[in-house]
Formats: sequence, C-alpha cells, structure tokens
Amino acid sequence: MIQDTQQTEQFLNEHSYLLPLLDDARSHIARYFPHAPRTLELSTDPEAGTSDEQLVVHIGIDTSPADALTQLRQFDLDWWLNRVEQAKGKMIINLDLL
Repeated sequence: MIQDTQQTEQFLNEHSYLLPLLDDARSHIARYFPHAPRTLELSTDPEAGTSDEQLVVHIGIDTSPADALTQLRQFDLDWWLNRVEQAKGKMIINLDLL
C-alpha cells in the first residue's frame, strides 16, 4: 500500500535510483517477513531540522518484538546494510507493531 500515491510517485520520479532498490527490497522483505503487510510513506525527520523527505518502507509485524528484531537484524546483515548507501539517505526501512 502506498500512502499519498501522487506525492510518492513524484518523489520516486525525482529519485529514480530508488526504484531498483525498492524492487529488490520487496523479495528480501518477503523472505524475512513473509506475511507482513508493507506500506510506503513519505516522511520528514523533525529532528533533522530540514524539510528533506525520505521514503519509509513500513513492515507491519504481529510477532513478538524480540522475534521481529532478530529477523530485522538478520535482514540488515544479509541484505540491507550492503545496500543502504544506494538509498543516499532517501529511504529507510522500519518495523511497525500491529
């Protein structure tokens, strides 16, 4: 699911280098969180003090937080940490408790 589809599409047009990364992320997220709903959302970091937007990939989890963090750590080690620089600070991946 994409929140605010029009703004998200515009953001992805402006940061098209994220498209292959998102496509690749889909299969890796499904491997570690197979039944988790995913949403995309544009967000700004209020602590950064700028209006720079980031694409946030939310992964909804309904397992225990400890299990989810274990899965996230493995996901990070196996895939995300090797790709995070490709995101150029414009994409993050978060877990959301359902």
